[in-house]
Amino acid sequence: MIMSRASGHHGTERAQKTRFTRLVIHQIDLRNPAPGGIDTCIRGLLSYSDSAVNFAVVGVDARGDKERLGKWESYQFNGNTVMFMPVVSLDPADQRRRVPHSLRLILGTIRNRRYIPKSNWIQTHRADTAFATLPFFRRRRSYFIHTQEAGISSSDSDSLWRRAAKAHRNFERFVISRSQQIVVFNPDYQRTVEKWNPSTTGSPTWFDPQVFYSNDSTKERKGASIKVVWVGRLERPKDPALAVESFKHVASNLKGTGRTIELRIIGDGTQRKRLEDRVNELPADIQSRIHLTGRLDPLEVASHLRDATVFLMTSHPGYEGYPRVLVEAMACGTPAVVTTGSDTGSLVEQGVSGYEVTERDAAGIGRAIISAANLDRSAVKERVSHLSAESVIGKFIYNETAKVDGLPKKTIARTRNGYLTIAGRSVFCGNICQLLDQFDHTLSSMQKSQLIVTANVDQVVRLELPNHDEARRVFEAAAKITIDGKPLVWLGSMMGARDLSRITGADLLSECAKQSKVRQWNIVVLGGQEGAAERAALRLSNEHPGASVVGVDLPQNISEEEQASSELLNRLKALRPAIVFICAGFPKQEVWYLKNMDRLPRAIYVGAGAAVDFAAGERRRAPVIIQNVGLEWMYRLAQEPRRLGKRYLVDDLRFAPIAVRSLVGGVRK
Repeated sequence: MIMSRASGHHGTERAQKTRFTRLVIHQIDLRNPAPGGIDTCIRGLLSYSDSAVNFAVVGVDARGDKERLGKWESYQFNGNTVMFMPVVSLDPADQRRRVPHSLRLILGTIRNRRYIPKSNWIQTHRADTAFATLPFFRRRRSYFIHTQEAGISSSDSDSLWRRAAKAHRNFERFVISRSQQIVVFNPDYQRTVEKWNPSTTGSPTWFDPQVFYSNDSTKERKGASIKVVWVGRLERPKDPALAVESFKHVASNLKGTGRTIELRIIGDGTQRKRLEDRVNELPADIQSRIHLTGRLDPLEVASHLRDATVFLMTSHPGYEGYPRVLVEAMACGTPAVVTTGSDTGSLVEQGVSGYEVTERDAAGIGRAIISAANLDRSAVKERVSHLSAESVIGKFIYNETAKVDGLPKKTIARTRNGYLTIAGRSVFCGNICQLLDQFDHTLSSMQKSQLIVTANVDQVVRLELPNHDEARRVFEAAAKITIDGKPLVWLGSMMGARDLSRITGADLLSECAKQSKVRQWNIVVLGGQEGAAERAALRLSNEHPGASVVGVDLPQNISEEEQASSELLNRLKALRPAIVFICAGFPKQEVWYLKNMDRLPRAIYVGAGAAVDFAAGERRRAPVIIQNVGLEWMYRLAQEPRRLGKRYLVDDLRFAPIAVRSLVGGVRK
């Protein structure tokens, strides 16, 4: 909840005497929330960043109160004090403009420059704003990118930059080259931006758990009434007209079935009049069940999402960065139906948390809406449980002394609902049988490959080391994280995390081979020393008659950046694997997968390290009693002292302070 207090001239004096950690410049009015991902993003940063980060925000007045201009005001965001100064009067949600909003904001900022205090960082969320302020503010630069590569300048965009796409790209590339921190919300564009500036980090978006949460008393909605909610700006890239056409198909098909459906469209924009005209053309009985509510505040939006049966998203491909409203809807437990290109974060798991419709076909979307109405809402909520604001924001907003490329103080934490997180990502809770059931479910409706990371102490230590960006990239890309290491299980249990089990790569390989025949899985073991994968496959096939296990060599000493050869790709595709165990050591095996994932056959890929050697009989695992007391590392050290000595006796000692920090206030409330 936000409490505000206007400070006027006294606020100006206070602001000028304070040195701020971050100065944010964007067309936002802290007094008046506006729909849109960037507005919500900034408010989340103000509310959930470390209290050591003090913010000043230069923005706009959205209600035409010119008395506010050029004066600092004080606001409270979740206990954090934020200073705010509007420098121009405009409504950021009103797309009917002749002069670009960003230009008016830039001119107002320059005009009031003498009132703007010192800060360590200047933070911007648009390329034009960042570019125009470069000559006037000599400070470290933090630039946030919310769209896809050509999202703001594509032909479907509502931005004026669609008429000057090349100029915008040049502006953005120049800004990126001059920034010390770049945060990209779209994973595809992140890979491009990283080539221009290695300081780039990727991040998913998040939901505010104080606003967007599920209502347990209405967990299931499988009755006669279907309530569909669409949220967004009524602009061409969002295509609200397609939502109306899809609703018409569903309503027509449900006639005479005893079921009813209604559509609520939340938002405003230049397409509103056209949308109203289209609705008025529909039969009266369908018209009466379509509600155009206009703009609502976040609390009202959240209430409608909790009450909805299905959330609908119809954006054109190439526009969405990482759709916040989709995360928020799923956090409320509402199954989603999305068009291809809307779900850039791959959150919608087919038949589990919703449906992705590949064609922009109203009839197909209508059928998906009916199917989504029957999905388990608890599974939808679980799909985004790792994307709460507390978990995500610490990855890229730091206190005064932290490095830009650091991690949050608590690499390991426990969320309010009892889940353990590593680097902000939820850890799988359950036993190996439950994990295999999830694999089965995923494989039956898989749209793209998934990466499974089996986390151990060594990996957690690497996450906190400088110059280990690849480890962080791996954890961010993982579809699931399991615990491979008794110390992590013990630590999680001491922190109060629930249902944690140790699931190692070696255990997973053995169990998948055992289940291969029953579940009709083709298993591929990839990597290890020359011939080790084939020997492992042979032993597993002998131990589990009828199992489909094949071993495939990887080139020795593969590079993380190495492209898979055509020969290897062709062989993997011919095998049609369900699960592939990559055995080349962390993080090399996972980074190799990320480099090649668009070319590899669609499957579940598990980073399994030494699992191939155990399966091939070339190394022996510790007896179960030694594993259970957490001393398997000593057994392995005795086998390979030269290779593992430094890792276990020097490097992994850094885990002790990580564990202490995790235990002290480890619960994120």
